[in-house]
Amino acid sequence: MIGRNDPCPCRSGKKYKKCCAGKDEAPLEALIDEELERIVLGAYEQTTSPADMSEFESYRRHWKSKLGKLVGPDDIEEAVSEYFLFIARQDLWKRHLLRTLNNPLRSKVRSVLELWKNPIVLFGKVKEEQEDYVVVQEILGKASYKLEKKQEMLLEEHAFIFGVVLPDNRNQENDIYVISSLMFINDRNGSFEKQIIELAESSGFANSLEFYKKHMADIYEILLARDSRTVNELIEHDFTPVQQEVIEILDKMLELRNTRQEARELLRNIVVTYFLREQPNFRKPGVIAAAVFFVAVDLGMVEDEKMPNVEIAKLFDVSTGSMTKHADKIREFIMEIYEQSRNKTVE
Repeated sequence: MIGRNDPCPCRSGKKYKKCCAGKDEAPLEALIDEELERIVLGAYEQTTSPADMSEFESYRRHWKSKLGKLVGPDDIEEAVSEYFLFIARQDLWKRHLLRTLNNPLRSKVRSVLELWKNPIVLFGKVKEEQEDYVVVQEILGKASYKLEKKQEMLLEEHAFIFGVVLPDNRNQENDIYVISSLMFINDRNGSFEKQIIELAESSGFANSLEFYKKHMADIYEILLARDSRTVNELIEHDFTPVQQEVIEILDKMLELRNTRQEARELLRNIVVTYFLREQPNFRKPGVIAAAVFFVAVDLGMVEDEKMPNVEIAKLFDVSTGSMTKHADKIREFIMEIYEQSRNKTVE
């Protein structure tokens, strides 16, 4: 039981009666979340020796040499700081936890900190999706974790998740606490997963932690290089043969009809974005190609005169009904993108 004149467990330096005692109206979980966040931030601010700082600088130079052309200096600083504290030099993190545990703490906070002694590098695949969380299965291990769903998360069926997390069983077993941010990777054809597994197998390390200590920057480089690829590279490496065939059919038709290069590139980008975001179900590639062409003509995105939908369906050798069904979805998708673009311009 905390007395009113005792030091406040939030470590503000004030007496309890002049600090958190006045926050009885605030939900307890919110206060605990704030306290845990302060503890994590405090780890970054702890005093380190000149030798530790020299080691950190060597890591920063190494990461900058690998990632400097792919991401900005602030992002590199954040990534290497997280790596140094929670992976390369876990002794610094554990020392900070030990000091914190020697202070007055809420019992729930104390139980969480006991779990936090062993940070986790999460490289896993979304295995199951529930209303409030997703289950993520490790790729280089057998464990699975539950990650609370946030509004900003763009999770897809083939999504991989990468980042440093901490165990947090407050709500349910195998929950995790995200330290700063996670990377979400779309890997429909398994190329990224295969690349990381091959790197892990060739490293010869007996456990995944040693592998991540050695190759964390390499994994970030692979991830960021994927993000900087051109549209053609994305199509070649991430799209299924059926999706690639859709783009080939559409390209050939637009070329035959002497469509302007700008319009062809625009439609190709629309198809790529549509596949990435919506993952439409279809069996015949010509149906999607016909639907995109039909919408493009209808919206005046290409110079062809208005054509009856029956004629367009015949041109692509598909049924009018199937083409129209997909065309309605594609038109809605294009208008949604247009509205988002217009809203950003206004802002």
